[in-house]
Amino acid sequence: MNKRKAFSLIELIVVLGIIAVIIAFSTAYFFNFKSSAALTIAAQEIVATFNQARSLAITNLKNYKVFFDVANSTYVVREDLTNNAIDIVHRLKDGIVIDHTTFSSDEVIFQPTGNLSGGKGSVFIRDSAGKFNTLVIENTTGRIKVLNYQELP
Repeated sequence: MNKRKAFSLIELIVVLGIIAVIIAFSTAYFFNFKSSAALTIAAQEIVATFNQARSLAITNLKNYKVFFDVANSTYVVREDLTNNAIDIVHRLKDGIVIDHTTFSSDEVIFQPTGNLSGGKGSVFIRDSAGKFNTLVIENTTGRIKVLNYQELP
């Protein structure tokens, strides 16, 4: 009897095929995860800016606003009366855009009490794959909720 000490060509091709399928699925998953992570990070950065403006309004007893430039996908914190920028202009990462806001004049104004001037509203951001995150700000509490969507609700 002749004992085999090596793999046959068919066995090697089958194993390489299985490895190729695993790599293909994991690569697709990785790029989808990376896109979703960029959208989540952008939403967290905007939430941090909202919290900064709200804290400034409470601390300094003045209205502060976050102004959104939808055309350029940028936003900045400003003192309401003087309209002076308090912070640098924030630009969203490549592939993430501000789709639209439901606030008048695309600005969120926080009062010294911590609530919003003008009522509840939302900011919609979108990635290149068409996935949306919606940042909803409650009027009375200034609480911010982030909602995830596959497409615009």
